[in-house]
Amino acid sequence: MAHTLPRTPAAVVFDFDGTIADTMAVIIECYRAMYAALGDPCPTDREISATIGVPLETAIRMQSGYADGMLSRAVDAYRDAMRRLDLSLVQSFDGMPGVIRACAAAGMPVAVASSRSHQSLDPMLSALGLYETMAMVIDHTDAGHEKPHPAMLTLIAESLGVDASLLVMVGDTTFDVEMGHAAGAMTIGVTWGSHERTSIERANPTVIADSPPQILAALGLTPAANPGAPPGREQALRTRHVSDR
Repeated sequence: MAHTLPRTPAAVVFDFDGTIADTMAVIIECYRAMYAALGDPCPTDREISATIGVPLETAIRMQSGYADGMLSRAVDAYRDAMRRLDLSLVQSFDGMPGVIRACAAAGMPVAVASSRSHQSLDPMLSALGLYETMAMVIDHTDAGHEKPHPAMLTLIAESLGVDASLLVMVGDTTFDVEMGHAAGAMTIGVTWGSHERTSIERANPTVIADSPPQILAALGLTPAANPGAPPGREQALRTRHVSDR
């Protein structure tokens, strides 16, 4: 598999959970609280991990088979647990803030395309000091479709005025890679998140990165690409929709 991208990207799109931030423990605790509130046994950590990367309702349905009123109760219980979350428990993966800032400093607009809703996504990015670096922050409700449908990447490409083939989607799940393929974008699959390396390999990303510096190498940048520089807000085109989901 290639170690560098075939073209210089016009913009870089990152997934959030499992790519930028280590939210696994927080997510599992919220699911445990949800299932306890409903009086049902919680799936294993491995079973929960396999559903990360799609919207909450889809993930709960995949885990439990809940539908209709029971699914609605489960969503409410999960969100109640999330509202009580101490944001200081959410930490970025070592090196990822530097990667994001290096991209922005090199003139590559940076976006986030997440299955997490704005209700929790935006505060988490802000708590990590990364929200103001982003040219766009979108969730599936902004685009009208969830991963792996290409709508989020199509929206980003149109909003930034670039061809989708010049985007690179960086994510830790097969859903991220499949979304990139569906949009005609380049893809970088990272191996420190919720999906196992073998699953990422089967999705056939353009590049696999086993560490944040390998993302920079794939982009033709280096860790010394002035990661502390201001992001250049004149390029920012952020969507500010706040989802109620």
